[in-house]
Formats: sequence, C-alpha cells, structure tokens
Amino acid sequence: MNAFFQRYKIPLLISLVSALAYIALKGESNWINAVFAFLGALAGSLLIDSESIIYAYLLDTSSERAKKIKSLLKAMDFSGFAKYLDEYDYSFGESSIKSIFFQLILFVFSIYVFTTGEMVFVQTLTLSMFANLLYAQHLEFQKTSTLERWFWLYNGRIPNKFFSIYLFFILLLVVFQYTFL
Repeated sequence: MNAFFQRYKIPLLISLVSALAYIALKGESNWINAVFAFLGALAGSLLIDSESIIYAYLLDTSSERAKKIKSLLKAMDFSGFAKYLDEYDYSFGESSIKSIFFQLILFVFSIYVFTTGEMVFVQTLTLSMFANLLYAQHLEFQKTSTLERWFWLYNGRIPNKFFSIYLFFILLLVVFQYTFL
C-alpha cells in the first residue's frame, strides 16, 4: 500500500483542495452537493491513470504491458499497480488523456459545465482533473526535461522554454476556472 500512497498522495490532496475550494467559493450548504463535490474531485484524480487500464483491457489486450496490468489488477495488488505505473509511466508513449488535445477539450467542456451551473460532480471532476493533469505535467517535466509526449500530435521538435511557458499558461487556465464558481 506504500507505493499506492506514494503515487496518489499529492493527486488526492489536489482533489480534496479542489472540492473544498468549490464548496467554499460556491457557498455550498447542501450536504448532498458537498458529497458529490468530493466524489467528483476524487474521480478526477483517479481517471488520469484509467487510460492504462483501458489500454490493457480494450486496446492491446495481448501485449506484455497489458498482461502485467491485468495480473496486478486481478490480484487486487493496487500497490503493485501504482509501482508499475511509477516505473514505466514515461515509457508508455503517447497517451490520449495526457495530451494537449485532451486538455483543450477538457477546458472547453469545463467552461460549458461551469456556465450551465449544474452537475456538481462533473464540475469538481473537471476542476480536479485539470489540476491533476497540471501536476502530472510538472512531474514529467522535472523527471524527463521535456513534455513532448503530451504534444504527440505535433511532429516537430519543441524547445524546452516553450514547455515552461506552456505550464504557466495551464496554471493560469486552472486559476481561471475558479472564477466561474
């Protein structure tokens, strides 16, 4: 369980802060909406790693990576699963959820969700997911000194200075989302 806690302690903290910020900024007094806010925020942090599960069970079911993920999940070894993701996360190649394209779609979707003012679960899910994607990008940039995997739609070489500017821009977008609350 230690590897699971190590991998998810900061994303879960980001999710809890997202839910608390939502409740505080909205002045939410209905306890059911508060519960939905926390559940949506927690789901947002866990959905980022769901792509590896989808890959293993639906997209490439016979690869070694898929077999390893399936065996860990079948044994309910969540700590081993988290450790496996930590060790091999950056070698998995392109990812749909961890991409600039997904973040743009998520941002447009979040504007729609916040302007309609409904669905507390979905609002906190998008807030949490956007903040956790920013954290994942920051970690990857620290470990690999590049975010080219996030820009897999672009075939050229991207300068490292661009990644720093991009991370700052995404931080501004995360802060901007809270202005809709």
